[in-house]
Amino acid sequence: MPEPKSLKLSMAFSRPIPDIAAELIRIVPMRRIARTLGVEKVALKQGNLYLYFVGKENAAYYNSNAFGRCLSYLQSEPLRCKLRDVNDRCSFLIENVKSVTEALALLKHIAAMRPV
Repeated sequence: MPEPKSLKLSMAFSRPIPDIAAELIRIVPMRRIARTLGVEKVALKQGNLYLYFVGKENAAYYNSNAFGRCLSYLQSEPLRCKLRDVNDRCSFLIENVKSVTEALALLKHIAAMRPV
């Protein structure tokens, strides 16, 4: 995985970026990949990754390849994932995601999967 530009900059100044700062830098690409999957909101709380999808009024999305990729991951990891429907919004819970780095890798994996 190529490192973000800011991590390369830290090498140029010979001072390493603290781990927590590197995690914060990875949030932007994580959200960008989530957006390609049709995710409106991403939350990483207490070791769980929450992906919030568009509302029911956008029903065409739920027939798209992007949502199909998320369903493919759900089928491949049924013990780790839960698909929920709360307040006419679909959300996806993935357990045991400890860091932004792990969430980013997971979203890249989902984006590369074949849709259902």
